[in-house]
Amino acid sequence: MGAGGREVSISLDGVRDKNLMQLKKLNTALFPVRYNDKYYADALASGEFTKLAYYCDICVGSIACRLEKKEGGAVRVYIMTLGVLAPYRGLGVGSKLLNHVLDLCMKQSIGEVYLHVQTNNEDAIKFYKKFGFEITETIHNYYTNITPPDCYVVTKESKIKLSKMTQLEANTPFVPPSERKLPDFKGSVKLKYVKLGYHYLITHGMYLCLSPLVVVVAAQLSTFSRQDLSILWEHLRFNLLSVIVCSTLLVFLLTVYFLRCPRSVYLVNFSCYKPDDERKCTRKIFVERSGLTGTFTNENLEFQRKILERSGLGESTYLPEAVLRVPPNPCMAEARKEAETVMFGAIDQLLAKTSLKPKDIGILIVNCSLFNPTPSLSAMVINHYKLRGNIVSYNLGGMGCSAGLISIDLAKDLLQVHPSTYALVISMENITLNWYVGNERSMLVSNCLFRLGGVAILLSNRRSERWRSKYRLVHTVRTHKGSDDKCFSCVTQMEDSTGRVGVSLSKDLMAVAGDALKTNITTAVLDELEKNLKLSEWHMEPSRLTLYRFGNTSSSSLWYELAYSEAKGRIKRGDRIWQIAFGSGFKCNSAVWKALRTINPAKEKNPWSDEIHQFPVEVPKFSVI
Repeated sequence: MGAGGREVSISLDGVRDKNLMQLKKLNTALFPVRYNDKYYADALASGEFTKLAYYCDICVGSIACRLEKKEGGAVRVYIMTLGVLAPYRGLGVGSKLLNHVLDLCMKQSIGEVYLHVQTNNEDAIKFYKKFGFEITETIHNYYTNITPPDCYVVTKESKIKLSKMTQLEANTPFVPPSERKLPDFKGSVKLKYVKLGYHYLITHGMYLCLSPLVVVVAAQLSTFSRQDLSILWEHLRFNLLSVIVCSTLLVFLLTVYFLRCPRSVYLVNFSCYKPDDERKCTRKIFVERSGLTGTFTNENLEFQRKILERSGLGESTYLPEAVLRVPPNPCMAEARKEAETVMFGAIDQLLAKTSLKPKDIGILIVNCSLFNPTPSLSAMVINHYKLRGNIVSYNLGGMGCSAGLISIDLAKDLLQVHPSTYALVISMENITLNWYVGNERSMLVSNCLFRLGGVAILLSNRRSERWRSKYRLVHTVRTHKGSDDKCFSCVTQMEDSTGRVGVSLSKDLMAVAGDALKTNITTAVLDELEKNLKLSEWHMEPSRLTLYRFGNTSSSSLWYELAYSEAKGRIKRGDRIWQIAFGSGFKCNSAVWKALRTINPAKEKNPWSDEIHQFPVEVPKFSVI
């Protein structure tokens, strides 16, 4: 609650290299002291102990701390600075910042927090005393450039923890100390593995129960000699009942096994759409066409230019015809035209690769986040290719850049209940109707990054398709952080103050993505993830160069990256490919594939094939337009 009892919106954000300048600006406005590089290095090193405070998304205050080791190895926290801009004092911002640090100290069992306060700063002394701080020392001539130069050392020692322990000891019987130190199960990452282990135990309980029986039978049979086996055979020949019982049991067990065993899902092939050269848009053309629209202010044209210079995009990305026109023509007809061009272009190439008849497709899934017309995109595909009448079709919308792997996961589940069939998955995004022509900067970023593209993927559960399929789906993991308000609102399609629609990217996006990735990795109990996740430049090369060559094509970007790896001859039989995608909501989804054969680049036809010899290239972090 703020002054007058009204509720205010105060949020905290960590300090990183990317927003360190914000802390420097605040310090310049708040304090008469100029802080050196060591101050900022200590602030960054303290991690969660240094925070920026936002009031209604305006940065108004900060707390910066340094972690110090005392003799004996104990850690204490030194609050280097805590300040709030004058117009925002009295709203609880400073209290929230200080409470955050004190709560962290309690969680991490840090028993001492201290700071220096100028002796004439009575308001600050009263403020800290409210939180249990006490003046423990006076230092003369501490400051060199301000008057008075003297300061108090204000310290808070953790007595709350001691009082709680005293109360606990008074109300509970004596327990040896070794038995009290229980781990924090609620906050433990290992608890998630316990949950997954329990789920695995319940799911595969029957097999686990039968395994000892099989081992015992096998061990017994291993002791039989040839004579013993001959006697057993002679016994069974003249004992019809035993033969029937044994045969029935064997058939029953085999039937249960095959019914319970999930069908393998094979990726037969996939095809990424490569637009015509007329759709190419260099960064210079992008800036020029943006200026010709007449809707952007000079400041926001400059803002878009700066974003492009740091985006990692190259000079050969693609935009739809309606966006490249002067003036742009974003209408429903042009959006349909873009969707048809991308979808049908990718599907035509895929059908040519696989020699599949459209009538053989039993499942169709199309995902496009921001363009969902009626009839749907999936209906457009069915109509164009005259697919069969009993096809199982889905059209996924509003699910962001991770929708491609959601479609794969949905196809996997459908292929478990629809035997001997094919699933066609189409992942794309539509640029035409979602080109933002306003001046809200959080919505202009998507204009600079997203580009034209799409992919068609053919999956099957037919065992006969294994021999020519490229990959087998091993595992999928879906993580949704939508219950958290910050995660939910970090990517939002909305109207600006003038009524223009765009996609707003929150400042919290990177932090939310990192948290979602941690949860997804924790959830995926895979052998590969038990090792430290240390990605080299070699691992990052497909992602960086896909962004450089094709831009961000939303949910289909993963497949351009896989196509790059194939074109470079990286995929060998037995390799495992881990795809990770982030999307609005906020979601982080993973899929793991196992390569069934070594991919020969000379026999592949994909968007990289005719130019792969030009890559890799160095992608600069900054490139002037």
